[in-house]
Amino acid sequence: MNRAPTGIPVLALSMLLLGPWPHPLQVQSPSIEWPASVTAAEKTQLLELAKRAGIDRPKEITTQLIHMPLGCEAIEVRSDVTVDGNRRSWTQVWIGNQDKQYYCTGRPQAPSVGAWVIETDAWTAVTWRISDGEWQRDVFLQGVPYEVAAKLVLAMKRHTFVDRRKANERRIEPMNAVDNEATVSQSHGKYEVMSGRGGSGFIAELSIEGKDVVLLSVATWIS
Repeated sequence: MNRAPTGIPVLALSMLLLGPWPHPLQVQSPSIEWPASVTAAEKTQLLELAKRAGIDRPKEITTQLIHMPLGCEAIEVRSDVTVDGNRRSWTQVWIGNQDKQYYCTGRPQAPSVGAWVIETDAWTAVTWRISDGEWQRDVFLQGVPYEVAAKLVLAMKRHTFVDRRKANERRIEPMNAVDNEATVSQSHGKYEVMSGRGGSGFIAELSIEGKDVVLLSVATWIS
C-alpha cells in the first residue's frame, strides 16, 4: 500500500487522489505489444533505435509490409497515445532490417543497431474518435472537419445514407471502408473514406447534399 508523503495535509492528499484534474490530456499505459517474431536481443536493439528517434516509451511495435512510401517490410514503432477529448496522437517511426528479404533501401548515414536501421524520421500521427454508444472508430482526417467526418461515418454505420451506388456495388458492406484508422479525405467536392493497410482495403465515395449523406460508390483498392 502506498504511504502518504510526510508533511502533506490530509485534505490536500485527498484532493490529489480524488481529483478532479483540470488538464484534459491523458497518457495511456506504457506496456509494449511485441510481434511474436521479435527475439529478446532484437527487442533491446529496437528500443535503443526508438530512443534515438525520440520515442522513449514505445507502446506498440508491429511488423508491416509498407507499400507506400517505403515499398518494403518494416517495423512500425509507436509511442504512448496522448488523449485530448476526441483527439489521439502519438509519435511513430519505421525501422527496417537489412537481413530481411524485403529490406528497405535505407537512408545515407541512417542510425542503426545490428541489422536494424531507422528508415524514416519520426513524425506525429493524429486520429479522431467517432463514437455511437459503445461503438467507436479512430480515423485520420485529411482536410475534413471533425463534424463532417462524424456525419459521414455515422451515416454509414447507421445506414442512414441515400444510396446511389451502382447495382453491382451494393453487395459490398459500406462499413468495410471504416475500420480503425480509416482515412477521411476530400477531393473535388466529394468525400472519401478509405480503410486498409499493407496494400489493400476498401474505399467509399460520398457527398453531402443538404441534410443528406449520399453514398456514391464502394469499391476495393489494391496498391
